[in-house]
Amino acid sequence: MKRIKQYIGLAAALLLAGTLNSCIKDDVAPAASSDMANVTVKLDSRATDTTDPNVTPEEGIKTLRLIIVQDGTIVINSKHVFTSATDPLLQQGINIIGLPAKATQFYAVVNEESIDGDFETNYGVGTTFEEPTFNATVLTAKDNTFPKRDDEIATEGLPMAGNTTTTAEKLSDGKEDIEILVTRAVARIDLNITNATGSALQIDKVNFGQFFPAESHLVNATDTKTYQSKSFTEGVSIPTEQTETFTYYLYESNVGSNFTVGLNDNTEFPLTQIYQKDGPTPITELIRNNILSIDATANSSGWELKCNVKPWDVEDVTIDFKDNLSYSSAGWMEGTYLEQGSDLENNLIHLSPTVPAELKFTIQAPNSATWRAQLTGDVNDIQIVEGFTSGVAYSDGNPVEQTIKVQVTNPDLEDRQPEVILHVFADIAGNTYELDLTDPNKVMNPGEETDPINRFTLIQAQ
Repeated sequence: MKRIKQYIGLAAALLLAGTLNSCIKDDVAPAASSDMANVTVKLDSRATDTTDPNVTPEEGIKTLRLIIVQDGTIVINSKHVFTSATDPLLQQGINIIGLPAKATQFYAVVNEESIDGDFETNYGVGTTFEEPTFNATVLTAKDNTFPKRDDEIATEGLPMAGNTTTTAEKLSDGKEDIEILVTRAVARIDLNITNATGSALQIDKVNFGQFFPAESHLVNATDTKTYQSKSFTEGVSIPTEQTETFTYYLYESNVGSNFTVGLNDNTEFPLTQIYQKDGPTPITELIRNNILSIDATANSSGWELKCNVKPWDVEDVTIDFKDNLSYSSAGWMEGTYLEQGSDLENNLIHLSPTVPAELKFTIQAPNSATWRAQLTGDVNDIQIVEGFTSGVAYSDGNPVEQTIKVQVTNPDLEDRQPEVILHVFADIAGNTYELDLTDPNKVMNPGEETDPINRFTLIQAQ
């Protein structure tokens, strides 16, 4: 199998795989045919991995809200509570028996108690699901939400959300692995203070400038207009030559102006501009699922700051290519080309001099994929029609049937027959893979190292 090396700055992953065991039976009936499916929802071990220095024990998964949508209607809305990282339900998965085998969208909300939202009442079974409304769920900066200290999230955790889509064909197979990437809806500040004053350093208060947003959204980036300053009471004494870390959580900030931090009454350690580490660039934003790490050295004459922004948890994850890139080709549309070669190995398409040839295909997974097409050969004489060279795999939570149009640009040529080769690529997590769209009747799950990439040759007919 080919493997995709993917860097994921995310809190957790949900895996769906077919199983016959059941923990949830009240929402759907047992599977009795290929029209029904049994699935298991699991949280990957990365979700509660505390070995990563960028992930603290308090940031684990406390609850999961699973919303399953078919034909635009909510068919399942269930909440699951985990007692610890070793909870059997967290480790073994949530089993659902008898889910209709049709195109399905899976939405996850993690730690909903940490935000101001009623996901049970607002997303009842049998009601219409509106993804834009879900994504734009407002997170308000109240006393019971954010900003918070690290010791204030131990019970409710941090808000996270994500979604993915699968097809009827995949559910019909009875065993399917789907990954839902769940992203934190907040950012984090780590203030690491090293005491170089020569005596104990008392930290009674940590003060930040006016860059804490008043609200955010569950999934969508927020264009917040209202920001506030924030002070946190600490009461910590740092021994000489020791370092103490203070951790805070806030909604993502796009204030566009300078970030500042000060200590106590801002006299000895005044509000100080936060710059990028080893550079003159001021920090003016902090997006969700990122950490602003501030290394501060306090000495007798004041303090010095060195700062950088980094992903919360960057993990090198190996994903089975076969299970995570799936696509199908509908072939060339009748009436848009003159003739297709009988030898499939040649995949020769004779182009009309006046009508653009149309090739249609669909990328079923992953929903984050993008695609692009290019020609090699006589590209001055045969070109891809503008607007049909690239696209995204999904729109509004559903896979999109893609169209590539290729046209002859010099139809009056008589002395030669220009020809080109069509290449179509999928870009996934910074990696590029070429698609084989030559078989119009087969759903392809590429991945074997020995799999050849067959391509269409397009030739101008005379």
